[in-house]
Amino acid sequence: MKLILSFLLLCVSTVFSENVSSQIARVNIVANKLSVEEIIKQIEDQTDYLFVYSNEKVDLSHRVSLNASDISVINVLNRIFENSDIGYAIEGNNILLMKKDVLQQQKGKVLKGTVKDQSGEPVIGANVVVKGTTNGTVTDVDGNFTLEVSNTDVLQVSFIGYMTREVPVKNRNILNVNLIEDTKSLDEVVVVGYGTQKKVNLTGAVNVISNEDFENRQASTVSQLLQGAAPGFNFDIGTQDGFEPGATMNISIRGMGSLNGGSPYVVIDGFPGDLNNLNPEDIESVSVLKDAAASAIYGARAPYGVILVTTKKGKKNEKVSVSYTGNLIVKTAQKLPESLDSYTWTRILNEAGDNMGGHPFSNETIDRVIAYQKGDFEYIRNSIPDWPEGATIFGAMPEGNVWNNANLNYANTDWWDIYFGNSVNQKHDISLHGGTDKVSYYFSAGYMDDSSVLNYGTDYFKRMNTLGKISVAITDWWDFGYETRFAKKIREKPNMTNEGDYSFLYRHISRNYPITPLYDGFGNYMFESHIPSIEAGTDKQDDIDFWNNFRMELRPLKGWKINADFAYNVYNQEISEVEKYIYTYDVNNQPYENGISIPNNLTRKKYIKKYWTTNIYTSYDFDINEEHNFTILAGMQFERGDESWVQGYKTDLISEKVPSFPTATGDALLSEALAHNATESYFARLNYNYKEKYLFEANVRYDGSYVFRNGKRWGTFPSFSLGWNLYNESFWENIEPYVNTLKVRASWGQLGNQNISPYSDLELIPISADKLNWIFNYGSTRPVGYTSGPNLVNRNLTWETATTTNVGMDLSFLNNRLSATVDWFERRTIDMVGPSQAMPGVLGTSVPKE
Repeated sequence: MKLILSFLLLCVSTVFSENVSSQIARVNIVANKLSVEEIIKQIEDQTDYLFVYSNEKVDLSHRVSLNASDISVINVLNRIFENSDIGYAIEGNNILLMKKDVLQQQKGKVLKGTVKDQSGEPVIGANVVVKGTTNGTVTDVDGNFTLEVSNTDVLQVSFIGYMTREVPVKNRNILNVNLIEDTKSLDEVVVVGYGTQKKVNLTGAVNVISNEDFENRQASTVSQLLQGAAPGFNFDIGTQDGFEPGATMNISIRGMGSLNGGSPYVVIDGFPGDLNNLNPEDIESVSVLKDAAASAIYGARAPYGVILVTTKKGKKNEKVSVSYTGNLIVKTAQKLPESLDSYTWTRILNEAGDNMGGHPFSNETIDRVIAYQKGDFEYIRNSIPDWPEGATIFGAMPEGNVWNNANLNYANTDWWDIYFGNSVNQKHDISLHGGTDKVSYYFSAGYMDDSSVLNYGTDYFKRMNTLGKISVAITDWWDFGYETRFAKKIREKPNMTNEGDYSFLYRHISRNYPITPLYDGFGNYMFESHIPSIEAGTDKQDDIDFWNNFRMELRPLKGWKINADFAYNVYNQEISEVEKYIYTYDVNNQPYENGISIPNNLTRKKYIKKYWTTNIYTSYDFDINEEHNFTILAGMQFERGDESWVQGYKTDLISEKVPSFPTATGDALLSEALAHNATESYFARLNYNYKEKYLFEANVRYDGSYVFRNGKRWGTFPSFSLGWNLYNESFWENIEPYVNTLKVRASWGQLGNQNISPYSDLELIPISADKLNWIFNYGSTRPVGYTSGPNLVNRNLTWETATTTNVGMDLSFLNNRLSATVDWFERRTIDMVGPSQAMPGVLGTSVPKE
């Protein structure tokens, strides 16, 4: 069988290499002056061997006579090629034929070598690969490697942070390679909206965060990991719950931009998403688009910046690789306040009381405080005439039939030490990736457990992630890709029943008296310790985020790409709030239900969001005389989402161990809400540079949003930016040793903001499912469900428009080892939707926004 010359590189061996199978394989040959090609055909017909050769290089027309039975293939080959210039090599079931001199040049050998850096230190883990093949290895701890090669091979030696070197093997048996640090990152490709650009050609304010910035940092969410990763980020928790397990942080870029929200637009692999649903181990890079020039391509979705996240993927011609990472994390509370002991605390409050007309603590109480700290419990027992029989734990003061809840107690409790301890958490990640010349793939799974440092109550966060990516080259000009991303999050925390929410827990700790005991006389938790409330009921939230993304790229002509993407997302959230009875004990050690927890109750909430979006865009790259470089992009985006909320509430649970609506006997209250959203957008971009010296970019986006009525629904948002790479000018040669690179840039752009409540311009009739507390007959039950009159609306609501001007420069020094970025910007927001002017109370209704 005849194949083109390129297939000859599949086999590299010795001229007369033999293997066991070739010696075993036997054939019957009948040849009376037959050509060698005809004899080869007989061997192929009788065995599994396939002959590989080039007609242009190997002449098989000469004739040979050979008649033999049950003869080995090796003997046949030796005899038909005797006294000829043709040699052979056997590799598996392939027999390679070529000129003997060429075969001798490709004779394999073992090459040994060492890879070092500029300072002569060994480079550990450097990749050493034969160019154009998957034959490779990595250097050991001494920088050494051993690899089977041929004299004609070229080795590619690479390592992160160093420039890749290509070294021909030639006749060498020992090879020493020195790698040079890759300090010039100007050829770095940066992910931008709907594509990539060389960093040297950027004219907008863009920061890039690599996955290396996430390594060796432990945090439960990506938003926490981004702290300190890029300038211009602002973070806040947004709630009073602090850094609870699984805490998420609100992010803004360059400050708050509007009363109606100033959060950046998060795009994950080309589609909107939630940073905190990602596994940090799956992130390849993060691009932060700060100014209008960089984010204008996303229009109304991105008036206050964009965060572009690119997840990891497999590479073509990559060996299968499996990696596992496990972390065991011990978490402790940060430095806690130091509490006063109970004696000092009571004396200080009494001294303060001297200025207010009385002491809050009597001398008898202070004497008991002193005795408690000394451990003189006999004195305490004798000083309390009505001390309950059988009570053996001191600190609480009996008062009638209950235990005192304020100033008569005498314990010495450090509540910070009581409440806070530590937790042991774990994180596990596994991934598999690889590829062939046509297919690449990446699959990963992760599990993270983040528990609270509180010693009491149920307080934890768990997240499970899976990611699957596969890309197929259907032809040389047609690629298809599929990505599936799944995240499941579980958060359960104490709800404190009716004593306050989760954030009140910390308020209670800081307000607790040191004289308040942890236990009553019988060892039951005191209600004032708030531990019974913490352990009574929980709020549990279960979120599932599931994405299916499809993408396709066509390349009909050189430089011309056509992209079509589609994504479908289902987001489910279930919340269960169980408020149980809080039991406290009287001085007779008898439990009773604390009134603050009556009645016990159950609330269930369910939220479902179904969302789809599609992007269709095309780009064309071309140049004129290799000096004028152009990129033109145009496209459209459509998206639609449907949301629904259902909530149920019921009191009087029969069994708190099985909280459910069927096991509750109280009245049921149900509520439901429905919503939808839709946008349609068209966008375009033009990039131009002259010899990578003078740069220009223009963007325009035409957005239509569902939140505005007809006539106000569409907005056009343009941007322009310029840049000048001074270091590419001839006059920079004398400056380059001191300032390696310098780029100045300026941009101007406008972006719209649609982050306002939908239906704000419609007279909606409010519907309530609650009981009506008026207008019902005497002795009858209150009717359930009613409507009220619509509020006033503003029919002139339209887009907020944020106009941003940015001037900046990028510099590098010390052979590009030190870089600096300086930006000045101004952002002005007009037509901001907000509170209207105050109206007289006789208006009788709320005032619409304007």
